Amino acid sequence: MIEALSKKCQEDNTRRFLKVLKLRNECAHLLGYESHAEYMCEVKMVGCPKRAENFLLELMDAYGPIRGGELELLRERKRKDVTTTAAAVAAVRGDGDGDSDGEEEDVSLDPWDIAYYTRVYNAECAGVDEAKLRQYFPLEHVKTTILSIYEELLGLKFERVRDAEVWHDDVECYAVRSVVVAAASPPQGNNDDSNDEGSFEEEEDDDDDDD
Repeated sequence: MIEALSKKCQEDNTRRFLKVLKLRNECAHLLGYESHAEYMCEVKMVGCPKRAENFLLELMDAYGPIRGGELELLRERKRKDVTTTAAAVAAVRGDGDGDSDGEEEDVSLDPWDIAYYTRVYNAECAGVDEAKLRQYFPLEHVKTTILSIYEELLGLKFERVRDAEVWHDDVECYAVRSVVVAAASPPQGNNDDSNDEGSFEEEEDDDDDDD
């Protein structure tokens, strides 16, 4: 399933991806940069692509052994399942008493195993069951709360576009508008009717966001 998902629309997406890379590189050259990476890194803390690469390599060296140990925990958990299943099948078939011969079976940890056994390990060993946690975070409440936080922090307004053309009935399209606070005009003369409060105007952006 994971392999199928990773290859979905591979030919079309690869062609589009290569076009994006080409256009990004052309834009960077027009702006006087050697690459798109140099353009993106200039305004960030890392400063340049080489420093970003070195930072990632340092992380790999520092956390490589830790990652290996954690993957081994997941492999041991999978080995437990494989051994239990093999013993059950042997017992059903009548192949002996279902006990193993004492040798540890070599068990691979495939990419699709990592997410599953991470959840299993967290639930059994860390007491964190993601399935049970979901009941405290219903989708509608989480969605509304997140959008309201973005509205408050970024001065935005999200409005559902119900007649938008989407690729699935579960997809929701939102128009994103910026809420601009107009500066208050200074009172003229002694006009007591003057209002010192700023007014709110909504400016609609050109793009809609799909959620």
